[in-house]
Amino acid sequence: MSLMRRHQQAVQNGMVVEQQPRKATGVIAVVPTGFMAERQLLTQLTSALREDFARLSALQSVERKQDLKRDELIPKYAPYVERLKREGQQHELLGWYLVWLFDAGEIEHGMAHALWCIDNGVTLPEKFRRDVPTYVADAVADWAKPLVAAGQSVSPYLSDLVHVADGLCRQWDIPDAVSANLLKLHGDACAASERWELAVEAYEAAFELGASVKTVLDKARKQLAKAAQ
Repeated sequence: MSLMRRHQQAVQNGMVVEQQPRKATGVIAVVPTGFMAERQLLTQLTSALREDFARLSALQSVERKQDLKRDELIPKYAPYVERLKREGQQHELLGWYLVWLFDAGEIEHGMAHALWCIDNGVTLPEKFRRDVPTYVADAVADWAKPLVAAGQSVSPYLSDLVHVADGLCRQWDIPDAVSANLLKLHGDACAASERWELAVEAYEAAFELGASVKTVLDKARKQLAKAAQ
């Protein structure tokens, strides 16, 4: 069952399906429940985020930034993200957590959190000029492109996203250029595994949205015709 289908069933059943976060280290102080405690928690989260933003800004290496997000920040804030979700609280941490997950390459956890954010109207931090669906589509494409080029599998994440976000289904309102990019990548992945019918379908949809795929589309059509013989 695909990630998207599991999410849809979870919504229908009133459940939340999330990847279990790793054990947290160095978390901020846990506060009791209640209205004032919730306000206190949000204030503490904002203060803790500012300190960690400073830590990230002090690093010049992109790789070191990614390591910090993956090894410290994601485990540190995971329990608080789950608490915010459970209690229906809005906080900028929810958007930053989404960005960190994709930056750290945690695609499955990132996709699950992204779907929850979209369903619950969570936006990205102010510095980002994209909505969550467009950001996720771009992030998955950036992750998938080198893997597809190297002949490695990007299943099921790219194909799941293609069928929920792009020109095949158009469930998300994202720019045509972003959809075209996803479709081309999906076509490349299908062609690499010689699934020519799916490759042709993806390339044709990408072509309709303006992607430069005529050469690969013609090749896929020839291979499909050859396979049919």
